[in-house]
Amino acid sequence: MTAIDLGSNTIRFLDFDCTTKEEKGSLEFVVRTAEGLHESGCIADEALTRIIEAIRQAKATLPFSLPVKATATAAFRMASNALDATEKIAHETGIHFEIIDAEREASLASLAVFEAANKLSPTPGLYIIDIGGASTEIMYRDGVEFRSMSFDIGIVTSANRFGDDEAALSQSLSGMLDEMNHFVARCDADFGRPLRFAATAGTPTTLAAIKLGMDYATYDKARINGTVLTLRDIEESFAYLLGMDEAAREAIVGSRRSDLVMCGIVIFKRILEHLAFNECVVFDDGLREGIALYECNH
Repeated sequence: MTAIDLGSNTIRFLDFDCTTKEEKGSLEFVVRTAEGLHESGCIADEALTRIIEAIRQAKATLPFSLPVKATATAAFRMASNALDATEKIAHETGIHFEIIDAEREASLASLAVFEAANKLSPTPGLYIIDIGGASTEIMYRDGVEFRSMSFDIGIVTSANRFGDDEAALSQSLSGMLDEMNHFVARCDADFGRPLRFAATAGTPTTLAAIKLGMDYATYDKARINGTVLTLRDIEESFAYLLGMDEAAREAIVGSRRSDLVMCGIVIFKRILEHLAFNECVVFDDGLREGIALYECNH
C-alpha cells in the first residue's frame, strides 16, 4: 500500500508491504503548506502548486502500490479553503486527501513511534512530542492506553509570525507549556512516569542527523531511530547552525528549511526544559508509518 502524509511543512510518501510490515520505498518534499496561513487563513496557491508537483514527482519515482491512503493535517484543519484545495489536488493528481482531526493524527503517529520503539527494546510506555508545521502534539502511549493534546503552534506558522525573534517565540509558548505540564502530571498520576521520552518530526530528526554527522544529502532514516538527544546536544547544534551563513546551514538542514529548523529547535528545547526531561529518543517514524500500520491491520 501507499501512505501519504501531507503536513504543514512536508509531504511524505511511503510504499509499504502489508505482509512483511516493511518499507519498500519512501520520499519526502518540503512544500511549506502552511506558509502564509497565519495571515490569510488559506492554503496559498503557491503551496498547492508545490504539493501537486511533489505528488507528480513521487508518482514518477515510487510504484504507488494500491490501496493509497492520503491524509492532510493541521494546515488543512485551519484553512478556510481546505475543501477547495483538496479538490484541486485530486483533480490534478488523482489523489484524494482525507483531512483528519488532531486526535486521529496523534493516534496514528504515536502508533508508529511506539512500534518503532518496541523494535529497539520492550517499551512499557512513553511520552511523544511531534512538532509539526502548524501544530504540536504531546502524546502518551503504552500497550493499552493512549492520550494526546494538540496545540495550534508549529514551525512554519511560528517562523512566519516571529522570524528570528527567539525571545518573542519563547514567550508565546508559555500557555502551551503550562498545559503540557498539566497533561504530563495527569498521565504520571494515572500510569506512572514512563522511562522514555520520544520525539518525531523534522526538527528532532535533523538534530539527530547532525549528532550522527549527517547532512541533508547524506540523511539516512535507518540510522535515526533510537538516537538519544540531550539538552546539551540540542544547545550545541543550535549554536553550530547559528554560526553558519544561510547557504551552509541549508546544506545541513535542507533547502527552504533553515528558518523552520531554527524555530523548531527553540520550541523543542523549551518543551524539554519545561517538562524536566534532560534527554529524548528520536524516531523518524511518524504519521505516514502509522497510516500504513493501521491500514494494513484493518
